[in-house]
Amino acid sequence: MKGYDFEAIKQNFPLDEVIGRTLKIRKAAGWYEALCPFHHETTPSLKFKENDESWHCFGCGEHGDVIDFVAKMENVTTQEAIARLTGGKAIELSPEDRERRQAWLQAEELKNQAERAAAIAQANRRWDKATPIDGANAYLDRKQVAPWGTRAEGASLLVPMWDSEGELVNVQTIPAKDGEKKLFQKGSPTVGARFYIGIGFGRVIICEGFATGASIFEATADKVVIAFSQGQVANIAKEMMSAGVSVVIAADRKALDAMQRLGAELDVPVIAPPVLEKGDDFNDQMIEQGVDAVAATFRQGLIDYNNRPEPAPEAPTCAISFVDAMDFKEADIPLRPWIVPGALLAGSTHILAAPGGTGKSVFTLQLALMLASGREWAKWKPKRKCRVLVINAEDDIHEQRRRMVAAQTVMGFGAERGQVLLADAPESILMSTSDPVKKSLIATPLVDQLVQVIKHYKIDVVIVDPFAETFDGDENSNGDTKWAMKIWRDKIARPTGAAVYLVHHTTKGSEDKAGSADVIRGGGAIVNSARLAATLFVMSKGEASALNVNEDQRFRYVRYDDAKSNNSLIGARSWFEKISVVLQNGHAGDSDGGDEVGALKPWQPEGLGAYEPAQIMKLLAAIEDGFVDEDGVATDLPFGRSKAGGSKRWIGHLTADVMGVEEDEARKLLGMLLEGKLVVEETFHNPIKGRDEKGLKPDFEVANKALGLSPIG
Repeated sequence: MKGYDFEAIKQNFPLDEVIGRTLKIRKAAGWYEALCPFHHETTPSLKFKENDESWHCFGCGEHGDVIDFVAKMENVTTQEAIARLTGGKAIELSPEDRERRQAWLQAEELKNQAERAAAIAQANRRWDKATPIDGANAYLDRKQVAPWGTRAEGASLLVPMWDSEGELVNVQTIPAKDGEKKLFQKGSPTVGARFYIGIGFGRVIICEGFATGASIFEATADKVVIAFSQGQVANIAKEMMSAGVSVVIAADRKALDAMQRLGAELDVPVIAPPVLEKGDDFNDQMIEQGVDAVAATFRQGLIDYNNRPEPAPEAPTCAISFVDAMDFKEADIPLRPWIVPGALLAGSTHILAAPGGTGKSVFTLQLALMLASGREWAKWKPKRKCRVLVINAEDDIHEQRRRMVAAQTVMGFGAERGQVLLADAPESILMSTSDPVKKSLIATPLVDQLVQVIKHYKIDVVIVDPFAETFDGDENSNGDTKWAMKIWRDKIARPTGAAVYLVHHTTKGSEDKAGSADVIRGGGAIVNSARLAATLFVMSKGEASALNVNEDQRFRYVRYDDAKSNNSLIGARSWFEKISVVLQNGHAGDSDGGDEVGALKPWQPEGLGAYEPAQIMKLLAAIEDGFVDEDGVATDLPFGRSKAGGSKRWIGHLTADVMGVEEDEARKLLGMLLEGKLVVEETFHNPIKGRDEKGLKPDFEVANKALGLSPIG
C-alpha cells in the first residue's frame, strides 16, 4: 500500500471497473446505472456519470466514492476497503488525505442534494403542466379503470408519487402503447414513494401498480396504497403499521411467495387473485371475471385469514439444527464430492500411515502428479485435473524436485506449470499449539494464512508430510490429536473444500497388520477424525513367499491398503515396485553421473497375489457355508473338488461365480488354494448317500497369513 493516497486510489480504481466486478452496469446517455445492492429494486437507481468519482442511489440515498462502495458491499471499515482495493495492508489515510476526502465527500453530498432537488422540482413542474383526464385514455381504456386522480401527459398517463408527508417527489409515466416501459423522473427518489386512492376508514390495502390498485378500490371501496415496486410494499406496510393502521397486502400471483413471507412476518392478511387464464393480478381478474369477483376474492380472503388455524408453537432454540428426515427427493441428494473415487474426498481429511523408509514421500508426490495431470495411475483415476499443494517439512525443495523428475520418468507423464505447488523448506508447519489457559490446542496464525493460500491458488488437494509436526501436543493423547485433526478438518478442509491428505507414521512391529487402522500411531482420535485412512508397507517375508518374490528383493515392493477402524479389514490393495532412476543432472565429465532417485511403479503380483483378497475371502466364506441346492436350500454338504459325473457340488461352479472368471481360470485358482492350503480336503459322512466322501473346507488362519491380512478377532 505504500505510496497510495486518496487521489491515487480514485484514479487507479475507476468506479465503473470496481462496481462492474459485482454489479451488472449499463451505459446510457453518458451515465452508468445499476440495480442498487443496498435496497430492493427492479429499476436501476444507482448511478454515476462517465469518468465521475462518486456514485449515488436515487432510490435509497446511499452514496460515496469507490472506497465507500467497497466498504458497504463487503461490510468492512474504510481502512479494510482500501486494503482490498489495493491488495495491501489495512492502513489509514494520512490526516491530510482524510481531510481532503471529507471535504470532497461533503461537496459530492451537496451536489447530489442539488441534483435530487432539481429532479423533484422537475417532477412537480411536469405534474403541474399535466392535464386532468376528461375523455378517452388508451391505457385506462385497456385496463378498464377510472383515472382516480392521475393526469395525462400527452397520450401517456402520469401517476403522482408522494412521500410519507404527502409531498410530491416523483411521477410515473405509463405509456399509452401496451408493452412499453413505465418510467420515473430521472434522479427523483422512489423508495417510500406511494399513491393513494380513497379515504381511509380503518383498513388499508397495499398493492403494487396503479391498474391493480384502481381495480381493488373499485371492488372494495377500501383505501388503497399503491407502491411502485415489490420491495416498497414491505417498507410502506411497516411504516403504516407503526402508525397503528390495519393493513392488508394484495399480491400478484407471481409475487405470492414473497408476499406470503412478508405477511407471516408482519402477521397481516395476504390476498391474491385465483389462477387466471391470462394474467396474474387483480386488474387481470377484473377484466376476466368482473369487479364483483374481485370483491368476492377479498371477502373470502379475509374470512380465511380470520379462521386460520393457530400457528404451530415455535421450535425451541438449540445450537444443533434439525431437519425432517423424509423431506427430500432422492434425485436432489448431491453426489459425494469425490476427487478420486474411493481415495480422495473434497472437504475431508485423510490419513496415510507408513513406517519410515517405505517411500511415502515419493508416493505422495506421485499422487500429486496423478491429480495435477488428471491421468490414471495404478487403480486410481481423478475425476478432473486438480491443483495440489505439497507441504513437506522433511525434504528441501531440491530433493522434492529430484523425486518429481524420477516420478515423471517412471509414470510416463507430468503436470503443467502451476498445477503443483511445493513448500520451500518450511521452518515450521505448526497449525495448532498448546494454550496454557484453556489447557487445549488452539490454531496458530498459520492456519488462516494457509486458508488464504488455498483460496488464492484454488487448491483442490493439500498433502502434508508429516502430520506429527503440525501440532504441539502428545500424539498419544486423544484430546490433543482430536483438536489437531479438528483444526485440519473444520478450519481448513471444510471452509476451503480442499481434500487434506495427512502423512503419518505407524506403530512399531506392525508389519503383519497392513490395511488395519490400528497400526496408525497415536491416539485413536486421529483415525476417528479422518474420513479415509490408508497404509503403505514394504512387502513382508510371508508375502514374499506367497508371491514368489525372493526375500532379499522384497524391499523393492510396497503395498497400499484401504484401512478401516477394525482388525478384520479385507480391503482393496495395490502393489508398487520401486524403480531406480538416474537423473540427467550430472556435470559433464563427472564420473558419478546424475543423482539416483527411486520412484514407484504399479506392479501386478502373480499367483494368489493377482486376486483381490476381499474376493478370495468372499469365496472362502461361501465354501464354509456349504453347498446350496438349485432351490436355494442349504444342504450342509461341503463342496467337492471333482466334477466327475456332472457333480452339482463341484467347487468350480462356485469359484467361477464368486470370482467372475471362466471355468479354466477357476480350476487354476482352485489349484493355488489347495496348494497353499487355504482350502483343504477332508472326509465327511454323506447322509444322503449313506457313505463317507471327500469335501472342501477353508482354513482362514492360513488364508489371512497367505493373503497378508490382519488376523480376525
